[in-house]
Amino acid sequence: MKFTGTSRWTNETGGYEFRLSEDGTLVHLHDADLVKVDYRRDIGQLRLFFRYDQEFAEGLLRDRPFLALSFGKCTILEWQDHLFSCDVTTDGPDLSVKLLDVHDGNTIVFESVPVRIRFSTDEVQVVALTEMPPDELP
Repeated sequence: MKFTGTSRWTNETGGYEFRLSEDGTLVHLHDADLVKVDYRRDIGQLRLFFRYDQEFAEGLLRDRPFLALSFGKCTILEWQDHLFSCDVTTDGPDLSVKLLDVHDGNTIVFESVPVRIRFSTDEVQVVALTEMPPDELP
């Protein structure tokens, strides 16, 4: 698997916590909220977008509180929506990340309260952003 913008993920480390290549910021995905899932089957790309609360953001994420994880050459193996079971608080639903594990070298399991996705991929790219990118038109 090719990694860009992040330290390498392995079966042992997964992607739940990793370092940004740009400045070495340690990313704790459990401190972020999932804000968007974008899957484009026609080009084999899955993108997950996260937002950090300034209170928990470290390093580069203080100035760029959005994180985009892009997975190229991606094939979805399993997709389960769990929206019906969200933990709702006074602040809204729990959108935190529960796991991001690597299996068999190129299979990744991502889970948050709203969704669980198991997929294969050959490319991982991580970018810290100042704002969410606008939706692209088809």
